[in-house]
Amino acid sequence: ALAAVDEADRLSGGNSKALALRGYIFARQGRAAEAREILKSLEALARERFVPPYALALVNAGLGEHAAALDWLERAFAIQDAHVEFLSFDPKWDALRANARFGELRRRLGLDERRP
Repeated sequence: ALAAVDEADRLSGGNSKALALRGYIFARQGRAAEAREILKSLEALARERFVPPYALALVNAGLGEHAAALDWLERAFAIQDAHVEFLSFDPKWDALRANARFGELRRRLGLDERRP
């Protein structure tokens, strides 16, 4: 997965989505320090240009920082980030599915509650 993300990063010229995916993968591999460095990089990048809040939510979710992930998802909702459509079926969000805030966010987004 990291090789594919590295290639995506190379081809995209440093797209924040590729960086966020790398951070998520590191977090899930137990490489929390590296994931946190990527999170810092995304936050710094966000001060210079637009970074989708969904990207920061993803790295936080990978780290198990559910409150922070949900805060970023709320920001994504507020700006109508198109990526929130993935909340219904992307397994990267499975750890948050039982969280009441996550369910409420999905309800406000109008996402099908019968999906996982």
